[in-house]
Amino acid sequence: MLLLAFLPDPDPDGTVSRYEVFFINDGPTPALFTSAFFLRDVLEERVNGKLEPKSFRSLGILLFDQLNDAPSFELECWPVTKAGTGSRFFRDLKVKPSQFFKNVRTAPLLNKQAHCFQIFENLNPPAKQEKKEDLRAYTKANTQQNKVEEEAYGDWRDTLPGVKEYADFVNEIDLHIERLTDRHAKLSNAEILRIQMNHFETFLNKAVRLGVPSVFIIHGVGKGVLKDAVAQRLRQHANVKEYRNEYHPKYGWGATEVIFSD
Repeated sequence: MLLLAFLPDPDPDGTVSRYEVFFINDGPTPALFTSAFFLRDVLEERVNGKLEPKSFRSLGILLFDQLNDAPSFELECWPVTKAGTGSRFFRDLKVKPSQFFKNVRTAPLLNKQAHCFQIFENLNPPAKQEKKEDLRAYTKANTQQNKVEEEAYGDWRDTLPGVKEYADFVNEIDLHIERLTDRHAKLSNAEILRIQMNHFETFLNKAVRLGVPSVFIIHGVGKGVLKDAVAQRLRQHANVKEYRNEYHPKYGWGATEVIFSD
């Protein structure tokens, strides 16, 4: 079983104002994972790593007040086998306060009381159909299986690349902070850059997944801090063939065109 555990971190007076978030692998299978933490659909933090069997990893801190900011976690896992990595598992966990305070139990491995959410029961591949069934039985069985998969993995079918998703994809992203969050007035420069780069990474990864040929990253001119951070990441990205910050009739000098490898 893989689960998220929110471990209370009490203040000196005993009140709880924050929780440390742990991703726990209480099963026998090692797994690679990616975790994306959102508040009101704004990406706040991304963590990548590997979970060995019977191990856990801290994903960061959730503040008590953030329970009212629609926190959610997108979790992807790939079981590690002798042949390499297995099929992708996906879950979009939306943390609702009413459920959060009900789901209290002893977290495995941590052995402490925590708010726990099961993410995946296991990382086993779906069982194969061994015998032929008539159409009615087949439809009934698969309808039941679909319900089980939706409960276990979330609506993972919508995450697979397809014709509609490719057609709907907008090949530009505006990284000006006012385009990304309404709560930018009190953010520090470091927090602004972190949010901008998280959105940039998410956009870039989606473009690569869908196989689009090129995109535009709108960063503005300004002092060039964001542009330099974007350029540094593009230099390191294995799927980027080339990128260029040239004058464009639509963006002026405020955007970088990214061309992906075939």
